Amino acid sequence: MDFKSALILLVGVCVSAFSVWSRMGRTKRSRWWVRTGWDRCFALMIAPAVGIFLVGIVLGSVVIDYSESLTVPFGLFLLSSGLLTLWGGLVQYIPRWFYPRWYLVNKGCVSPRRSSGR
Repeated sequence: MDFKSALILLVGVCVSAFSVWSRMGRTKRSRWWVRTGWDRCFALMIAPAVGIFLVGIVLGSVVIDYSESLTVPFGLFLLSSGLLTLWGGLVQYIPRWFYPRWYLVNKGCVSPRRSSGR
């Protein structure tokens, strides 16, 4: 793996880790994206798709060098992450099932889970 591939992989992993941190919402700072619709689209759809896309490019180039039979699955993987990026950026509609549970509980859309406490 050359330097450019390692750098792309590092950026993709960092963007993906940032997306997971934002989606988990454990701290007030990690819930930065709750403010507006554009922030929600970026945090829930665009950033994860870009991270997956960058990691997929590097892993795809490494794996395809060893086995050309994996060209189609990696192509579909990259296509799906690209479509998710376009959906989030252009349409800016996020289905209710795509939001994290803590967000829906805070908005009053669902009730919090009760622990069994037995």
